[in-house]
Amino acid sequence: MKIKDKGVSRININFSGSGDSGDVDDIEYYQGDEEISSAIQIKESDENVLRDFAYDIISSKVDTVGDWVNNEGGFGNIEINTETNHYDLNYSQRTTEDFDWSDAQLFI
Repeated sequence: MKIKDKGVSRININFSGSGDSGDVDDIEYYQGDEEISSAIQIKESDENVLRDFAYDIISSKVDTVGDWVNNEGGFGNIEINTETNHYDLNYSQRTTEDFDWSDAQLFI
């Protein structure tokens, strides 16, 4: 049975990473604007397909603009519209910048 056949119109896959690791944090299922994750049963094999899909998208898109797993890492989500078979990827990169003004001249 397809996930869409269970009344799911949207799937939201959240991911994050830092340090030296990253993971898919959770997968949420929606019918319209209502989250129905706890009301439906999704096979583990179907969730694994979604996780694999997420990792493929992350490595083909996110890894070209940032490093979501190392140092401060990053986070984002993939929203899948099951009606149109399209997805949107949103990603934010955490960065740390250091500035140092050594031996600056005082005007005294």
